[in-house]
Amino acid sequence: VAVIQGRPLSECLFFFETNLMDPTVTQGHVFSTKEAWNHQMALCWQQIISKETQSSKAWKQKYSRATLEEETKLLLQSFKADRDAKRKQEPENRDATRQLLYDGISKEGAGRAAYLREMNKKDPKERMTFPKTASNEVGWKADKRIHEPNEYGHRPIIEGSFYRKRGIF
Repeated sequence: VAVIQGRPLSECLFFFETNLMDPTVTQGHVFSTKEAWNHQMALCWQQIISKETQSSKAWKQKYSRATLEEETKLLLQSFKADRDAKRKQEPENRDATRQLLYDGISKEGAGRAAYLREMNKKDPKERMTFPKTASNEVGWKADKRIHEPNEYGHRPIIEGSFYRKRGIF
């Protein structure tokens, strides 16, 4: 607790609030003369100002741009480390199918054509790193048994299309 000449700082502040900082007002229980009151007032102001500067210094230390920049640098470093760890793992998983792109040309059934065939054999979860639409996500959750015929079904599942091909045949 801050004390000025035997009186707590809260008493000084209460005196300032009640008398609205009027230097001509003196009260016997707090100050005896105008000179003592002026000295007491100066001491109170000094203490108030020093507390304000201390609190502003503490605030600047805690929330200043330099400390925020340091924190962001640390966060970026941790994110970069995570990203680098993921990048090291990805090429091992993709190497087998990715190499098909560079072997031969599409007209011969190699190259891009072989790569696309291999990619179509994989599940959508393995093909894409993240879903492009909400319907992809729903399709990823669907099991393969949905496409199998139902044991209690009265009609067979239509495997072709609903539309007839145009033409004579």
